[in-house]
Amino acid sequence: MFASRARDRFVSLGRRPLPPGARPPTAAFDGARVSGFGGCNRYTGEVEEKALGAITIGALAATKMACPAPAMEIEAHMVFEHPAP
Repeated sequence: MFASRARDRFVSLGRRPLPPGARPPTAAFDGARVSGFGGCNRYTGEVEEKALGAITIGALAATKMACPAPAMEIEAHMVFEHPAP
């Protein structure tokens, strides 16, 4: 079980800096759960440590608010462009 209680704030996505004025996405890990802010909405899901330092994040549940750009673009890249295998 992934035993970290870490909270991270993203400063870039895909090696690109966040747009000016964008609220940074976050990820908080607590045992086998991950939750955070994706740029517009909050999300939660399961996380599994496959090997030391390598995790897999399962399907995510998220709120479904609409936000202006660039928040929706950030969220689309962070949360929805990385489907579970």
